[in-house]
Amino acid sequence: MGKTDNEAREELRDKIKKRLSEELSLPFDRRQARCSHDTHNTRLVIAVSQLYLNYSYEHWFCYSLKQQDFLWKAGTGYLALGMLDSGKMYLIPLDTMNALAKHIYYCKIPQRFDIWVKKIGRRDVMWMDNDPDGFDLTPYEL
Repeated sequence: MGKTDNEAREELRDKIKKRLSEELSLPFDRRQARCSHDTHNTRLVIAVSQLYLNYSYEHWFCYSLKQQDFLWKAGTGYLALGMLDSGKMYLIPLDTMNALAKHIYYCKIPQRFDIWVKKIGRRDVMWMDNDPDGFDLTPYEL
């Protein structure tokens, strides 16, 4: 029997958390469905997307104001994006994400940023307002 979508999402979240824990030598504790943090004042928000066909983007991630606030309260924070279909994982530092936030679509209700990602050639690119080239995620791949 195959995995459900929720099981696959949880597995990818756990894989991201484990990979980052190994890279930073920090043991992350799971606090909420998408938020983790450790005793070293480093926090992580994990967003996972399935593949969307027949859209102008291939992946859609939600980054809420609550998640942004959770990261802002840390000394160091990261937004991790995981793609269910390919298993690709990207880790964006909080300062980079804050700079990008003013260029991605903000939805007032329910107070979230919609992050749209599409493949251009071999690169996964985040859609940016007024920037046809977007933001290349390649340097942030885990």
